[in-house]
Amino acid sequence: MGEKREIRYSLLVISSEDKFFSFFSRAMDSRRYETVDVIKSAAQARRELLTRTYDVVVINMPLSDETGMELSIDISEKYNSGVILVTSEDKKWDTGNYVSDYGVMVLSKPISGQALSQSVRTLCGIQRKFRHEQKRAITLEDKMKEIRIVNKAKWILIDKEGMSEENAHRTIEKAAMDRCVSKGQIAREIIDSH
Repeated sequence: MGEKREIRYSLLVISSEDKFFSFFSRAMDSRRYETVDVIKSAAQARRELLTRTYDVVVINMPLSDETGMELSIDISEKYNSGVILVTSEDKKWDTGNYVSDYGVMVLSKPISGQALSQSVRTLCGIQRKFRHEQKRAITLEDKMKEIRIVNKAKWILIDKEGMSEENAHRTIEKAAMDRCVSKGQIAREIIDSH
């Protein structure tokens, strides 16, 4: 198999119980994660999320100032973070029905370290794919912008210089090759000069 590229992720753990933090840190392979921040309340988490983004947020229910369900939905809707909500076995079904439509993963206690670690790793993998798709979308958007600019420049050459569409295209393409620049740059220069 090919070599896996090492990507490090950021985690936020929100729990009112110190015991959960200890359990979490034992379950995770710390070398995988760039940051693991620990917060004790929903209010503190909301303030933290205004200044920093996290790949995965783990919420251990209930929190001292709310259950954690509303917080999980807020994070899922407002940020690009994967969210895991850890709840008691007797509340798992109701909690899952309430939050799963928002993409929140629900795990029930008692939970094994392996299950928690695997769930976090799965969400990190989804984050990795999301980042890749975001980059691809930006690249595609840049290409579309260049096509629109080149088309605008072609129409200027057709209108102002009396060229055919084919000649206008060739003129832009040749100038870009001769100067070793993009067609978009040549098109912008044409647009600016007219």
